[in-house]
Amino acid sequence: MSEVADHITKFVEYAATLKGDEKGEAQVFCDRLFRGFGWGGYKEAGATLEDRIKKEGRQFVASRLEAVAQLASRPSAVRLYS
Repeated sequence: MSEVADHITKFVEYAATLKGDEKGEAQVFCDRLFRGFGWGGYKEAGATLEDRIKKEGRQFVASRLEAVAQLASRPSAVRLYS
């Protein structure tokens, strides 16, 4: 097996263990993905990762998501998309 194939296999094995917690796993996932393709990590590849949303930003996003959920629960909204 080639070195790249070996790295990709290790990445796939790692990815299979993830639980889907974006906040806790996303940056490590990206770093390991770049390692799978032979880079030292995402920084060595010249990539950048998203900044975290500040606490105030999260509250704003949560309030917007709640508003969208309330809107989508209206019978008229459901009728539009069904």
